[in-house]
Amino acid sequence: MPSFKAAVRGIVGTFFGIIALIIILGSFTVVNAGERGVVLTWGALSDKAYDEGLHFLLPIAQQVVKIDVTTQKLETTNSQAYSKDLQVVTVHSVLNWNIDPAAVNDVYRSMRGGADELDSRIVRPNLEVAIKQVVARYTAEELLVNRQKVQDEISEAVKSSVASNHALVTHYAMVDESFSDAFELAIERKQIAEQDALTAKNKLEQVKFEAEQRVAEAEAEARAIQIQAQAITQQGGQNYVQLKAVEKWNGVMPTYITSGSPLPFVNLTR
Repeated sequence: MPSFKAAVRGIVGTFFGIIALIIILGSFTVVNAGERGVVLTWGALSDKAYDEGLHFLLPIAQQVVKIDVTTQKLETTNSQAYSKDLQVVTVHSVLNWNIDPAAVNDVYRSMRGGADELDSRIVRPNLEVAIKQVVARYTAEELLVNRQKVQDEISEAVKSSVASNHALVTHYAMVDESFSDAFELAIERKQIAEQDALTAKNKLEQVKFEAEQRVAEAEAEARAIQIQAQAITQQGGQNYVQLKAVEKWNGVMPTYITSGSPLPFVNLTR
């Protein structure tokens, strides 16, 4: 009998020891890096959230819900919107955001969840709205020309729209935008036409330059003839004959001179 009572006491002691160990272990919680701990006391939300590190809890009465406050990446590849001239524009976007660490209690109170809940209910829908609103302000060609401005406006629009729900936008990038096949073809044809026009303009400028060169050469030649004519007039024309003879001479002296033949050229006595 004594051995039976001792065994019972040992079982009861072990049971209470396990209960005590569970209570002790349940009195502490660890909030990891990039998290905040929302504290619930008998199911009621406490005013303060736990930062990263080790924290004490009231056994059984309290529990901690951990909320991720690290950067979340939201990528949308086919957000569609209409431009000002009613062209369909498909936008590929990447948005980086995170839950405001100082407002995790409010997020839990309104969402009963963390980043995933806030993403699906707030951030993603507001990004789509911001894209549609901003794209509608520009024609399709203006979207191409003012791409950086459009990106900045979308970033500001989505940032302001989600701030009241404690989502902080850290970066937005409009990765790509595409249009209908018909519009893409029209843009390609326009670029070809502009290139052809530029080529024609360059060719016209070349022709104009060459014409100006020919005019300048003609003017220079006319001026040279005028100077020669003045010189001939002043010297009675004799030098002109000798000049032409020199120009036509092939540099070979005649092998013989017949009786009565004129000397080939040049008056050496002068």
